Amino acid sequence: MIQYKTKTFAEKFKENRIMWLMLLPAILFIVTFAYIPMGGVITAFKDYKNQLGILGSPWVGLENFKYLLISNKLGQLTRNTLAYNAVFIVAGMFCEVFLAIIISELPSKRWNKLFQSLTFLPFFISWVVVAAIMMAIFGYENGVVNTLIQKVGGGRIRHLRKP
Repeated sequence: MIQYKTKTFAEKFKENRIMWLMLLPAILFIVTFAYIPMGGVITAFKDYKNQLGILGSPWVGLENFKYLLISNKLGQLTRNTLAYNAVFIVAGMFCEVFLAIIISELPSKRWNKLFQSLTFLPFFISWVVVAAIMMAIFGYENGVVNTLIQKVGGGRIRHLRKP
């Protein structure tokens, strides 16, 4: 009879440490975006107070759901949610198809490529970069717009603070 030595978890882990290292980003992604946000589900069962936070707010159990059912707003809320989603999906699809047709009908390939690139640019630029560009343009101290306004004799405007 042949006896096989079974490896312990630590031995298997050590043997496959490169594979575990390659798996680490996926595990971190799933934990960060799938499991950690589930902690917010607890707010449905609490009388949430901003100053107390999620864990400090008093526990009310199913009272929030009872209130939702008693208030006769559930049907209206469901209809509103479905209507908003339908409008955004239809309007979004219409705008996307309309823009695609307009771009494909441009007479010049150069303009076609330019508009395609400009359309996809927001997917590749970080919001931090966008914020930095906006600060460079509209900044109070040394933004381009305020510098131009001062050159023609005007006063600075706080573009990013007032509507």
